[in-house]
Amino acid sequence: MRSLTKRITPYIISALCIAYVLWDINFKSLAESFRTLHLWPLFLSQILVLTAYIPMIARIRSLSSGKLSYTKCMHASFICIAANTLLPARLGEGAKTIIISRNATLSFKQALGIVFWERFADINALLVLGLFATIQLNSQLALLPLLAVVIIIWTILFLLVLWPQLVKRLTSYLPWEDVKTFCRDLALVLTEKLRFKDMAPLSTYTLILWTLGYISFFLVISFGTNLELNSGEILIVFVASIVGLTIPSAPAGIGVYESFVVGALLLYGVPKEEGLAIAIVLHLLQMLIPTLIGLCFISQLSDSSLDLFKKLKNSKTT
Repeated sequence: MRSLTKRITPYIISALCIAYVLWDINFKSLAESFRTLHLWPLFLSQILVLTAYIPMIARIRSLSSGKLSYTKCMHASFICIAANTLLPARLGEGAKTIIISRNATLSFKQALGIVFWERFADINALLVLGLFATIQLNSQLALLPLLAVVIIIWTILFLLVLWPQLVKRLTSYLPWEDVKTFCRDLALVLTEKLRFKDMAPLSTYTLILWTLGYISFFLVISFGTNLELNSGEILIVFVASIVGLTIPSAPAGIGVYESFVVGALLLYGVPKEEGLAIAIVLHLLQMLIPTLIGLCFISQLSDSSLDLFKKLKNSKTT
């Protein structure tokens, strides 16, 4: 029963979000909203979305200390997107970990450390943007859970650096020796990146990546539509869209992303039909071409990597 609940929960989340965005929707107005969108900003936004993969790829290579080639970093990035599109609950990060560990002289723990620092850097960037955005709404309470999580993780990381013996003491309570060893090695992998020579490029690439993401989003809202939102209001919608992408749900985050964008736009009086049209276009710009590229890379995987990929899928559906 517990396994079944875990299996269907992402789909329930997406179904509820789809019901929300389609409730009382006027499909004639929705079709008209698609027709009012301007094409050149969408085309330019798509170019920026794809350009953002350059700092993303460079960030992975930097975290691998140059052990991963740019080609392998590119494969891992696009396969991650394709996996998130095909699999529920954002399992693309697991697929990325597998690809990284199978394509370089890196252990699984080192690959897991790379993916951790990627996601943790993005969480910190989301928190900073979220703070700027919520100042516009005069409500910082919405970010308190995320802020608490970030502070706890940073605290644990620095405690592990200051008192390395703490890892050994904590892991001594674990039941199996292999698990103890894995956790100790993983803690070492995570904390060894807390150096300026690692944090500086990680921060720089993350800043470039998120800046390109915001600019591509800004182009669609400001020039691709007839909305008159200022940069602060667009930032709020952008943050909402990122939160929608991060929530574990059905494959590709269908429904969840749209509901967050529509909900944010409703704050500024944007009709649901127009908001939904914008959300669908933004979602397609984010997912369609990167997913197609990722599928091409998946088709080139060796049999052993494909087997691991299938095991990842099966482990989450049983």
